[in-house]
Amino acid sequence: MGGAAIAALLMFLPCFASAAPDNANSQVKTQNPFPLPSGLEPAVDFWCKVFADWSREQVALHDDEYLGVVYRVVDIPGPVAEGLTSGQRAWVREQENQLIAELSQLSVKKARSQALTKTEQRLANAITYGSGKIKGAAERVRSQRGTRERFLRGLEISGRYDQVFRAVFRARGLPEDLAYLPHVESSFQIGARSSVGAAGMWQFMPSTARSYMTVGTTVDERLNPVTAAQGAAGYFAGAYRSLGNWPLAVTSYNHGIGSMNRAQARFGNDFARIVRDYDAPSFGFSSRNFYPEFLAVRRIAKSPDKYFPEGVRFQAPLAAKPVTLKHALYAHDIRKQMGTDLLALADLNPGWSDRALKGKSKLPAGITVWVPAKNYVPEFTAPPDTAVARVETSHGTPIKSSRIHRVAQGDSLWTIARRYGTTVKTLSAHNGLSARGAPLRIGQVLKLPGTHTTDSLNKIATASTTHRVSAGDTPFKIASAYRIRLNDLLAANNMHARSVIRPGQQLRIPSAD
Repeated sequence: MGGAAIAALLMFLPCFASAAPDNANSQVKTQNPFPLPSGLEPAVDFWCKVFADWSREQVALHDDEYLGVVYRVVDIPGPVAEGLTSGQRAWVREQENQLIAELSQLSVKKARSQALTKTEQRLANAITYGSGKIKGAAERVRSQRGTRERFLRGLEISGRYDQVFRAVFRARGLPEDLAYLPHVESSFQIGARSSVGAAGMWQFMPSTARSYMTVGTTVDERLNPVTAAQGAAGYFAGAYRSLGNWPLAVTSYNHGIGSMNRAQARFGNDFARIVRDYDAPSFGFSSRNFYPEFLAVRRIAKSPDKYFPEGVRFQAPLAAKPVTLKHALYAHDIRKQMGTDLLALADLNPGWSDRALKGKSKLPAGITVWVPAKNYVPEFTAPPDTAVARVETSHGTPIKSSRIHRVAQGDSLWTIARRYGTTVKTLSAHNGLSARGAPLRIGQVLKLPGTHTTDSLNKIATASTTHRVSAGDTPFKIASAYRIRLNDLLAANNMHARSVIRPGQQLRIPSAD
């Protein structure tokens, strides 16, 4: 296929300009679409504390119905990582059980009009102050871990997408502040995945996503933040047409339009009453709090300096434009046409599979390809014939540009460097990163330098007598990288199988047998 033919395969679209506003939704520009219903202020305040006050090392023990009732905030023992250890989770359960016992005793004494201890009186005061009820309080105990660090990281990432997300919703006549929703869904993590199958920054389930985007083994557009935002705009346009009320439409993103239609049929648009009285089996804590969480993140994101006085280092706005493929193409063909490199395309299109990036599968027709704005041109010079490009990218030595690694959960510069037989210093320099800089993000694409031989890797491993722990490291990963037995590593550092390691910790590396 010649250059003119390839150029004909690409249909360029102006960024969002072609999307006509939805007249049914244009009224949102003249009023506050996201009111704070009477009675929900305690819930919004609670979530503001979760997102901006309480760190991941803290757990709040609270009433799961009356969120103004926070009994105590406790510090989790030991080094605390993104995920808790089994021992730390057991400790949290012990705190819950202790509180449940105290509240049960309080309820009995109140029913019998008996004198309260100081601890019991403090619990009673917390319930009264939070407008809660002592009756049944023991059955409503819940723990909530703080997410301040994660939320701050999400704020930083949001700088890249805020403008383009707002343009997406504005083009549909929808409230621009819907751009804040990924703070609730994923903390702006591109590669976020839930236990039930939702994926991406906007947490689309596959069945819902297929109405708005491509979801397959070669391309999963749920992982592309902007394409998924366009899907979210399509969803919200339909939700608002059906419900005519933004608190209900936002909640439907978590609970479904049909269920919110049923709630509306019973209680009208009285959202506070729906939260309080709607008793559908699946309308649980998460669904009841979805809109209050959204109001909380909206409040924080509009005044970040108030909640994060240390400052927020927002990422630079996204500089990219969309291209719609009229026919299937290899990534290499697109790279040549755009005059860019594969790393840039991979960074802007995180939904592409590794097979697609390495030229083993074509990108399907109809998908949106995001390209650097500086490489967006209306005309192209003749590219190489695609038959040649396919030979370069399959069943042989991979082309140099395919030497990439997409960051996965638990990856660190150290683990990636070990995997590919290089050093952190070399890998960092190759990607313009600081070896001790900001953490890698899931979905980030790194260029790989030339790998060392197996002998070189062995020399790197055996030359070190200590190892500095990085985020994402585990004893098993470290032992594997140094080609030593896990038990030997544990014994050399007076650790056991349940020991917790923390970033910055120095571990002794015993000699390999």
